[in-house]
Amino acid sequence: MQSENIDLAEIENLEIDGNLTVIDRIKQFLIKVNNPYEIKVNDTKVKVVFSRKKNAPEIERLLVKIASNRGK
Repeated sequence: MQSENIDLAEIENLEIDGNLTVIDRIKQFLIKVNNPYEIKVNDTKVKVVFSRKKNAPEIERLLVKIASNRGK
């Protein structure tokens, strides 16, 4: 659960370098938002949840793999 005192990333203010590869853009996004499941869009808090549990583990596995390569 997101702590109330932590600022959520505002997507409207995010700048991602379009010249990067897809993987590098994803890395840049993850670094800038910190938590891709809880963000803000036009000052509205957004929490991403999955309706079908079978999809979440695959997406989470990919995000963990990408996040583990953040500094590389």
